[in-house]
Formats: sequence, structure tokens, C-alpha cells
Amino acid sequence: MKLLTVFRGYWRLFLLCVLTLSGCTTIKGYDGSVLPNDQLATVALDWRETSWGHEHIKVDNIALNTFKTIMVRPGQLRITLNSPYIVREEKIGGDSCSQSKTEYKNKKEKNVYNETTSCNSPYRVTENIQLCQIVFRAEAGQHYEAFTKNNRLMLINLNNRHIEQGICKDYDRSYETTKTSTSSDYDLPQ
Repeated sequence: MKLLTVFRGYWRLFLLCVLTLSGCTTIKGYDGSVLPNDQLATVALDWRETSWGHEHIKVDNIALNTFKTIMVRPGQLRITLNSPYIVREEKIGGDSCSQSKTEYKNKKEKNVYNETTSCNSPYRVTENIQLCQIVFRAEAGQHYEAFTKNNRLMLINLNNRHIEQGICKDYDRSYETTKTSTSSDYDLPQ
């Protein structure tokens, strides 16, 4: 039982170290000299609420993540969510393949051959992009958290619990790309 108690103490210490070293940061999201905290607002990601797309949320073009808080001057701010996902991929042509053969000596000084085949396949990708934004007036001394819920971008002022909902538009875009596949085969000496 004593061993379990000691382990719990170390586990808490380990968790504290991981959280400290994981990059929890507050960054300055405005130009000019450093202002006192009471003259600033803070914006962070509410990771407890965010169900998808959190890696695409930005405050005035500064990306938010789970461990980042942005200090901003009071005034108008824009929070955006640009969340693409692939709807369809279709192959639009034949494969273009090439082969290469490399010879080298193994540890026993015997010749070994490596044959590599690389193929490029042309694809057309169609993705849907959801673009959401909230434009709001940040006030000094207030803390805001952005999150997504039910495919919507939202913002909560933690001081007064006021929630704003983003305006979203969806659109599709297509582009052509190439997928590459490579395989290798080794001929070992007999």
C-alpha cells in the first residue's frame, strides 16, 4: 500500500512536468510595447468543448491550439475557422512508373541488389471547406474562449458567460495532385 501512495505522488509530479514542458504559452498578439495585463484581453481555445477543427481556429491570423493563450488589445477582433475535409478522390489517368536497381556489398562482402519501383498516379481531389468567422469587440480584462460545437464556431466570454455564434459558409474546391507509391525488393546472394 505504501508503494502505491509513493507511485501516486510521482505520477502527479510526472504529469506536472509534462504539462509544464508541453508548451503552455501566452503570446503577445498585438504590435507595440508590452501593456499591463489589466489593459488587455485574452483569447484561448476551449479544448473541453471543441469537437473538431480546433487546429484551424485563428485569432487575427494567429493559430490557436490547446496550450496557447493570446493577449490582445481591446477592440475589434476576428476569429476564423477554416476547416477543409476531402469529399472525393478520383484517379484521372494511368500510372507512370520507373524502376531503379542499386548494387552494394553486405557485411559479408557479397553483392546485394535493391530494386525500387516508384509509381506516380494522377488524382483529382474534391474537398469541402467550411469557413466560419466571428467579428467581435474585445474588452480589457475579459477572457474569451473559442470552440466548435455542432459544426459551428463559437466564442464565450468567461467573465459574463455571453456566447457568440459564428457565421459559416461552405464551398467545394477541386485540385489535381499526384500520389506516389514506392516498393523495394532485395535480391540476396545465394
